[in-house]
Amino acid sequence: MHNTETITDRIVLVMLGISIWSGRKKLKPEDLNLLDGETYSMTRPIRLAHLDDCAAWWGGPQRQGRVETERAWKVSAEEIKARNYNLDIKNPHVEEEDHGDPETLLEELTNAEAEVVAIRDQLKQILSEALLR
Repeated sequence: MHNTETITDRIVLVMLGISIWSGRKKLKPEDLNLLDGETYSMTRPIRLAHLDDCAAWWGGPQRQGRVETERAWKVSAEEIKARNYNLDIKNPHVEEEDHGDPETLLEELTNAEAEVVAIRDQLKQILSEALLR
């Protein structure tokens, strides 16, 4: 999956005044009777049944038995306030991907593009010679 988030990637559950629980629910196409590559849409909306395991984890009105997992974590109200109420909090159980140094990536891209141009020029030359025969 690309680095974009959809409703299938993130669901935030909020308890105001005490703490915020955030979690990720990975939904597989077979769980939703979707074909590979399809996503939720107006004609294929998310259904409550898709969230049954989230509801079970939530612990009902008493919120009994809820625990932090690799896909669910809690953030205190104090931490939210310290973050100036920014709720874009990354999963603390997942290491952030290092995409590398931007300068190095740009240099690699420039080299790859130059290689593509050289191959295209070779192909043009081969085709031109073939047409002259």
